[in-house]
Amino acid sequence: MFLTWNIVVLLCNYLFLIILRKMFLRGRLGFSVASAAAIVFTFWPVKLASGATLVPDEVDVLREIAKTLGKTDWNFGVDPCSGESNWRNATAPKEFANAVTCDCSFENSTTCHVVSIVLKSQSLPGELPPELVKLPYLREFDVTRNYLSGNIPPIWGTMQLVNISLNSNRISGTIPKELGNISTLANLTLDFNQLSGTIPPELGNLSRLQRLTLTSNNWTGELPRTLANLTALKEFWIGDCNFTGSIPNFIENWKSIEYLVIHGSGLKGPIPPGIASLTNLTDLRISDLSGNDTTFPNLRGATNMKTLVLRSCNIVGQLPDYLGSLTKLRVL
Repeated sequence: MFLTWNIVVLLCNYLFLIILRKMFLRGRLGFSVASAAAIVFTFWPVKLASGATLVPDEVDVLREIAKTLGKTDWNFGVDPCSGESNWRNATAPKEFANAVTCDCSFENSTTCHVVSIVLKSQSLPGELPPELVKLPYLREFDVTRNYLSGNIPPIWGTMQLVNISLNSNRISGTIPKELGNISTLANLTLDFNQLSGTIPPELGNLSRLQRLTLTSNNWTGELPRTLANLTALKEFWIGDCNFTGSIPNFIENWKSIEYLVIHGSGLKGPIPPGIASLTNLTDLRISDLSGNDTTFPNLRGATNMKTLVLRSCNIVGQLPDYLGSLTKLRVL
């Protein structure tokens, strides 16, 4: 099929060049035939690349993953990297993204490997697939808003994932400490599940982590001190859970943080003085802290602040004058 298509494209390009040559000889074009040829053959490799196929072993792995997830509409009658037959729905809204993405640059653009699986709001009823580990080039796994249950497979810790998004499912158990071995991980999104237990200290090994969201789970215990090592962190969200202890002052190490959200987390006040070091904050939301009365935190340096919510934090006294200098502030 791909060979036939490439022959058709070649014939069309040949006829197109003949027409361009005649028009050029008649002075109707403002560029040369050589330039026209360059335009045509710039796009020629794209069609050749369409002949690349997914390696058979990964096709078999996708069959296993489909069974584990409960994904019933993948059509294995076509190549999964073709973008056809529900392998990639380019017209779906972002919140219903349904796509298997491949890198087809291997072996002179004849071989493909799966690099991303995004299946949002697909009503998947199965479990998280340990079979992901059989896709050596996979970098993204996003199954936001489904009905997946079971535990997070510890074997994922042997992969080189960049994005793990499991938001809004029915996942239970604990966070496997093995996830702390994924040195490439930049995003870990676990909100709105049924996870429990403590946060493993091993997550502090994720030096490239930029986004960690843990809202609405059954967490207990204190935030581990090793999280101080997450110096690349830009977003941290916790809330609707049962942590103990105080908001740790080690958050002052998160110099890159932009979004810091601690809502109804179980943590005690006061807001630590180290928050003054977080000058890149644009969104700070803290609520429902227990503990003694405290004064308004020093946020003078957070000149990019747009949203500031400090509700039920036992803050007493007057609002500081410097709030008037935060000219980007829109919500207070």
